Amino acid sequence: MSILSIDCGATTCEIALTGTEVNPRYVGAYSDLNHKLFAAPWSDFFIRFGGISTREIAPGAREYVIGFDYRPYVDLSADPLIGARQYAACAAFWRQQTEFPAPDDVVHGYLDRAEHYVALAASVLGEEEAGRIAADTRGAPVIRGCW
Repeated sequence: MSILSIDCGATTCEIALTGTEVNPRYVGAYSDLNHKLFAAPWSDFFIRFGGISTREIAPGAREYVIGFDYRPYVDLSADPLIGARQYAACAAFWRQQTEFPAPDDVVHGYLDRAEHYVALAASVLGEEEAGRIAADTRGAPVIRGCW
């Protein structure tokens, strides 16, 4: 098993690994790596979702790909303005969680958490600014207490 490339951005990461065919021996090894990556207790980031697949890189040649979406953790700032923005970003995170299929009661729980964090942010930023930040679900870092 060899790493061919690692391409990580602010909120997504893709790791390409060697492989030319769907061989159970390799798939098992990569699945173990994939499981360890997603099951690990990471303290600096939260993995929202991910998976393993293969893709054709040339006719008859394939590579294995582990891709995931994550959010870096940050500590809550002691500065009230920055902290309020962090709370609003936490609300955006919970709103973004509603993109995944889930039972209605789970989605309502996500939205309740989002509104809680919007209210915290609005107490410092005002409702309009807190709502604007909370609506941006592109993937800002989340405070450790957000989860």
